[in-house]
Amino acid sequence: MNVPKLRFKEFNDEWCYQSLSKYVNRITTKNKNNESNLVLTISAQYGLVDQTFFFNRSVSSSNLTGYYLLNNGDFAYNKSYSNGYPWGAIKRLNKYNQGVVSSLYICFKTNNLIDSNFLEQYFETNKWYQQISEVSVEGARNHGLLNIAVNDFFNTKHYIPSIKEQEKISKFLLLLDKKIELQTKKIEDLKLFKLYLQNKLYNANDTKDVLIKDLGEIVTGTTPSKSENKYWDNGNILWITPTDICENRDINDCSCKLTESGLAKGRFIPKNSILVTCIASIGKNAIIKEDGSCNQQINAIIPSKDYNYNYIYYTIENLSNYMKSIAGTSATAIINKEQFGNISIKIHKREVQDKISKILNAFETKIIQEGFKYKKLQNLKKGLMQNMFV
Repeated sequence: MNVPKLRFKEFNDEWCYQSLSKYVNRITTKNKNNESNLVLTISAQYGLVDQTFFFNRSVSSSNLTGYYLLNNGDFAYNKSYSNGYPWGAIKRLNKYNQGVVSSLYICFKTNNLIDSNFLEQYFETNKWYQQISEVSVEGARNHGLLNIAVNDFFNTKHYIPSIKEQEKISKFLLLLDKKIELQTKKIEDLKLFKLYLQNKLYNANDTKDVLIKDLGEIVTGTTPSKSENKYWDNGNILWITPTDICENRDINDCSCKLTESGLAKGRFIPKNSILVTCIASIGKNAIIKEDGSCNQQINAIIPSKDYNYNYIYYTIENLSNYMKSIAGTSATAIINKEQFGNISIKIHKREVQDKISKILNAFETKIIQEGFKYKKLQNLKKGLMQNMFV
């Protein structure tokens, strides 16, 4: 039967297998009278957003009259693939009343045969990928765009339940979305308060100026030859790259690991060293919690016993914007080891370092705990989405 694995008990009818065109109408209205100058782009994470917010600049044409005009609640399909969206992304306009999108997008609005919230949730699953893959011209991509004809897109078939079941599903998932949203805000508020505390604690007068190179030893990482299997195969020693440095302070694992032979060719970094990215993605930092190594985009501070390593981490965390400002404007931003070592920072006495670290560690732990709750909610929704749709 064409029914989902997980279902509300009051429903037992099979889902209808119908063309998308039965439930939506294509939008071809152009911005001829310049009704809107808000250029939108599709972000897989944030949906339809202001282009300048997403790219930090405008990448659109100065003449917007040829762009499609969207109103709140309308949908747009970006045929360009991205991480996690191999067949492109379909998003609904939620954040603004009106906006315009490139004519490369396929745009549409729902009719009264389908619940718009249900359709939005459906397009967050991968249930529609198979249909798109069947109408996409195999191997044909134009500048990263899938080669999908407009009519073929609207003729793709999908399993859709009754309107009552649609509404029940969408209301349930919207409640879960709200819970995820509240959890996100909780984490953001904790981070803001932690930042406020950092500014308060570090603006005290009882500090001295110290160069980073005088905190201990600075080690710039390296990459052992990738062609030498003996350096990598079945390795269990941390080898950190910038992509491994995310929002959490502590690093206990990574995507790529070295063997003992690989470590001998790399640069040894003891546990509790502070890692700071100094090429390309400037100013990301973390604490490595096991003995390991890192690549050449990272400088590691191995602090002397006079300094609390957590305190140094929080101090460097406050330097991110400054580091970006001195990294230069070349194609690849870089702060070399000498520049990095000569950055001056304000340091408290050791006993004050310990007190500050204790306070900020408590907030860091709370943020990590709430982050686990957030991931748990996300995983719950992901599992439900796979089982509540056909």
